[in-house]
This record gives sequence, structure tokens and C-alpha cells, in this order.
Amino acid sequence: MLFDHTKTGELMSRLNNDVVGAQSALTGTFITILTNIVTVVTTLFI
Repeated sequence: MLFDHTKTGELMSRLNNDVVGAQSALTGTFITILTNIVTVVTTLFI
């Protein structure tokens, strides 16, 4: 992709989609880690 031939709107759209994708990945990872911690702690104290 050449930045001098690509419309600003297209670049902004791609950047926004990348940010949303990264947010989703991090949120999903955080929830998984939290769930696993709760599972381990619960298992240890049962």
C-alpha cells in the first residue's frame, strides 16, 4: 500500500479496524486469564 496514493478515509478505516481488533483480542485474553485464575483458586480451596 502506498500512502501517497491511498485516500485518507481508507487509511483511517484500516487503522480503526486494527484498533478495534486489538481491543477485542486484549479484552478476550483478559477475560480468559481472569476466568482461569478464578478456576484455579476455586479448585485449590474446594
